[in-house]
Amino acid sequence: MARRVGYTGVGVDLRTGSPTPSQVRDTVRSVFADSRYRRAAEAVGRELRATDAPRAAADLLEDLIHRKRPQSGARREV
Repeated sequence: MARRVGYTGVGVDLRTGSPTPSQVRDTVRSVFADSRYRRAAEAVGRELRATDAPRAAADLLEDLIHRKRPQSGARREV
């Protein structure tokens, strides 16, 4: 999950499963101080709100039923 956060630009991947309190504090401060993170989060939010997740899930389930197995790496656009 942290890698995805870093990849999308909405936050920072600290690259550790157990960050120190000072790492968290310093990173939170830097994220709050940099408007690029806010803009990236707003863009991701817009994308999520525009997605019809229940329909996409239903479509994927129907495909799974017909194929009996999911297609590797398949992603359906809504």
